[in-house]
Amino acid sequence: MLFDCRYFNRKVLIVKKIVLVTLWIFALGNTSSVAFETQAERLAKELAKFDRTGEVQNCVSQSQIKNTIVLDDMHIIYELSGNNYFLNTLDRKCPQLGFNRAYSMNIRGGQVCNNDIIQVFENPGIGVSCGLGKFEKLNVKPKDS
Repeated sequence: MLFDCRYFNRKVLIVKKIVLVTLWIFALGNTSSVAFETQAERLAKELAKFDRTGEVQNCVSQSQIKNTIVLDDMHIIYELSGNNYFLNTLDRKCPQLGFNRAYSMNIRGGQVCNNDIIQVFENPGIGVSCGLGKFEKLNVKPKDS
């Protein structure tokens, strides 16, 4: 019996394609809940970790900022040193901020203040500019044991 390599190679390629497509579908199915979290879901999930105090201030010290978490088109959490958190609610909706979750700003005087302007990163370059709002103090909720 003669072995036909062309037929064998074609069959191997078809099996490889089926395996790759199956893996791709499986991976997409497992990550869709995380990758496609809505802005409203992200906002609710992150704010559930905190108690809102209602205490507001106009500025936070730039040198104290450890991290920022963009929640949606209107809300950014600023994590400061000393386990301090502040919620900034922008003056108006800032298109694409919640989708891109990245922005830049010029800091003057070592403070980040309400009415400072942020610029949303878009591909390519810089997008829309928006003004920050006041900073509301957040208290971290105790973790359930």
